[in-house]
Amino acid sequence: MEITREEYRRMLEISVDEIGDRVFITAYVAHPDPNKAIELINLAEDAGAHAAFLMQPFFTKPDDEGVFLYFKAIAQEVKLPLVLYNCPSRAIINMSVDLMDRITD
Repeated sequence: MEITREEYRRMLEISVDEIGDRVFITAYVAHPDPNKAIELINLAEDAGAHAAFLMQPFFTKPDDEGVFLYFKAIAQEVKLPLVLYNCPSRAIINMSVDLMDRITD
């Protein structure tokens, strides 16, 4: 199921309005296109999220360098802290500990 950009924004706004600062709000972001992921992360920030829970690119099956460049491109363009989400069952790739260490440097 995919929701529209407006539905995603509204869902986050409602969550932030209802929860406030009682808990840390992390917005889930998954998109194989880094530019679309950046757009979603910026929407999350505008809505008041505290961080973005970001999954590696899926369907495209990049090598380690491609995954690294994906996260690097996003990290350079957003202000929210990023939480890496390794989801090999959906992304078809499993990020190694070494790769995640490299990404977080």
